[in-house]
Amino acid sequence: MRGICSLVVLSLVAVCCFAGCDIFNPDPCNNVICEAGFECVEGECVATDLCEDVVCSNGFECVDGECVALDPCEGVNCSDDDACTTDACIEGRCVFTDIVCTNGFECINGICTEIVVDPCEDVVCSNGFACIDGNCVALDPCEDVVCTNGFACVDGDCVEIVIDPCEDVVCSNGLTCVDGDCLDLCIDVDCDDLDDCTIDTCVDGECFNDEIVCSNGYECVVGECIDICVNAPFTCDPGYVCFEGECVPSLCIGGPVCNPGFTCNEVTGECDPNDACAAAGFVCVPPEVCDETASVVRCVDLCADVTCVLPEVCDWATGECL
Repeated sequence: MRGICSLVVLSLVAVCCFAGCDIFNPDPCNNVICEAGFECVEGECVATDLCEDVVCSNGFECVDGECVALDPCEGVNCSDDDACTTDACIEGRCVFTDIVCTNGFECINGICTEIVVDPCEDVVCSNGFACIDGNCVALDPCEDVVCTNGFACVDGDCVEIVIDPCEDVVCSNGLTCVDGDCLDLCIDVDCDDLDDCTIDTCVDGECFNDEIVCSNGYECVVGECIDICVNAPFTCDPGYVCFEGECVPSLCIGGPVCNPGFTCNEVTGECDPNDACAAAGFVCVPPEVCDETASVVRCVDLCADVTCVLPEVCDWATGECL
């Protein structure tokens, strides 16, 4: 058996020597098949360097065996450390663009913030004045002045405090405090100006004589407001009536016909009630008269319960024996 094996080995050696085989130094990649893009090196499949023999011009680099343009901004730092600019690299050059804010805003730390305008920024005030809200305001001259006891600051100077003896005194009506005492300053004052149409008063020793003011159409006579037409020094012609001191046409001529208990007002032309009973819808016919003293006005006969001694008779208008 050993002899047969020896013959086989010798035969193989002879064949390989004749055919050029290297059975003692075999190729490790002899039976290795690699995928596309790989090649066998020392028996292992490694990626093929597609750019090994490729030479690219300036501005290009080999990628997977092809020349492609380089990124001109790769590795370029365009930060200007300004938060209010937009930093960018364009074709290898740094471009810095300011952040633009709308009117009334400005960029601060990269944020558009409303502009706060100091109203006193351009205001110059003279001595003794300071700018407040855009206006020059007088400074308090006593702001930094410290006075000793019994003194107070006035216009920047310390002056002695004068205590008012009437400061805490409260006087009753008609009295006035003088040197700490409540006095009637009007006790010996005569304010009568001998004019009945003035109101004469004394206040704190001083006289006031205020005229009595009457409404339109009235005037003050002996201290009372009376109709100007009562004492008018003239007489109006027929068809006219005195109103507020003047003669005006009577509106009752050819005017309305008034119901019993009503009389035509020559100034207004309207029918006015003669009394409260007429105004309430009652017409009093003599001998009845209107009783306005009761809680409810009514027509009454004042003589109904009156017995007079002859020759006196009861006056139906007054209810008295005459």
